[in-house]
Amino acid sequence: MNTIELKEVGFTKKPKGVNGHIKIHIDDNYVDDVSRARAIFIDINGSRVPFLIEKFLTDSHMMIKLEEVDSPQDAEQYSAKTVFLEVNEVTNIDGPDNSMHPLIGYAVIDQDNIRRGHISSVEEYPNQVMCFITNGDSTFMFPIHEDNIIETKKETEEIYLEIPEGLGDLYNN
Repeated sequence: MNTIELKEVGFTKKPKGVNGHIKIHIDDNYVDDVSRARAIFIDINGSRVPFLIEKFLTDSHMMIKLEEVDSPQDAEQYSAKTVFLEVNEVTNIDGPDNSMHPLIGYAVIDQDNIRRGHISSVEEYPNQVMCFITNGDSTFMFPIHEDNIIETKKETEEIYLEIPEGLGDLYNN
């Protein structure tokens, strides 16, 4: 049995409209690859499930329409999931992928050992690095700084963060 090699290229966001479209974030290096792809793979509970692409839109927001996903309710179950392409459909695979921050995919655990979600994206702003933490259907931004990192476990892809009192209440599971 041949194993398909996949490359992480982005993540899904929330459903948009009434026809099953899903907002999607694709890393800049892979937008053209996704626009030409026949299918994407979505991580669902640790399994990478293939979906045929019906339409990929790059207007003011990137959106994707998957075959057999025809309503907001259908699309909702594929929100906040990691997206992959087959490696043979990716044109930029030479060398390390500088567009993917090393913390993407890490589980976020607070000082009380509560799992808050996983890091779906990292954005660098002047004087501040923000990580987007996805937990089920919600995504929130959290400033990440060496002062609030308790521990990083590379082998288990976990990051322990000190979340200030009160701020953690906004993001309860």
